[in-house]
Amino acid sequence: MTTDIESLTFINGLAVDEDGVIVEKPQGADAIEVVMESIVLCQRNQKGWEQREALLRKALEKHMSREGLRRVDTKWGRAIQIDPTVSEFGKPEEVPAVVKDYELDPAHELAIYMTAKTLDARELRKIGLADEMLVRLLGQRVRAGHLRLDPPAGALEVLAGGD
Repeated sequence: MTTDIESLTFINGLAVDEDGVIVEKPQGADAIEVVMESIVLCQRNQKGWEQREALLRKALEKHMSREGLRRVDTKWGRAIQIDPTVSEFGKPEEVPAVVKDYELDPAHELAIYMTAKTLDARELRKIGLADEMLVRLLGQRVRAGHLRLDPPAGALEVLAGGD
């Protein structure tokens, strides 16, 4: 049985076929030791590549920002700058204190609770509460902006050596 060299993975003097069979190992080496060492090397390299990717993304993001670009298309794919977003959420635990501190009547308290089981921010704004009450009743979640990269169709197959 011959093994196609293109179907082998080589690392650390080890050759493994696509079924996980060790085809070659360093002479005199224990197969388990070499495989374990190779796994650790892969894990270290993966962390290194992830750090490099993060740094390159940061560089691309800064360069796009400096050039005033929000979207870039290249043969390697598309980069799109996604802005940070802020969304409000209700804080039901604050309702009793707000009702007491601002001496709201029961109708207003009921209107607050009727906005939804989680205090829907849009509905709370519709019932005409003062801004200072809204500040106490609503919180905010901030989703950081990020750079989205979309590889072109078929790019992953090409990079992986597919047809």
